Amino acid sequence: MQPSLRRLSMALAGVVTTTLAWDARAQDATTAVRVHVEAPGACATDDGFWRELSARTSRLERATKGGASLDVRVTKPASGGARGVLRVERGGATTERTLDGATCDEVVRGLSLIAALAFDPNATAPAPEPASASAPASAPAPAP
Repeated sequence: MQPSLRRLSMALAGVVTTTLAWDARAQDATTAVRVHVEAPGACATDDGFWRELSARTSRLERATKGGASLDVRVTKPASGGARGVLRVERGGATTERTLDGATCDEVVRGLSLIAALAFDPNATAPAPEPASASAPASAPAPAP
């Protein structure tokens, strides 16, 4: 290999290695987030929403001051079910999402996934809990 080509190859390898290292650090970085939840009764709490959120991503850390803000408001419409509004404020920008569901828990789980995805495109929903084994509905008929 010619000396100038060798130097160019080594320089490119250095740039690629440095870029990959920066990218890896950026992917591991966490974001400070404040959480505030308003919901009727025991429907949802700040701590409960945080548990749902942290089950989906490890790239957020809970903050009490500064950082981004997640405001969750859950209501129970007269028509039934639950309605949730998620307001995300970060970096001077605000976005809002609304989600309707059958129950408060369903809405809170959905909003926590939406919030996690806003900060981490690789966030996931936790694996579903295994179905419990149930007894047969009725005993088989006796053989004749």
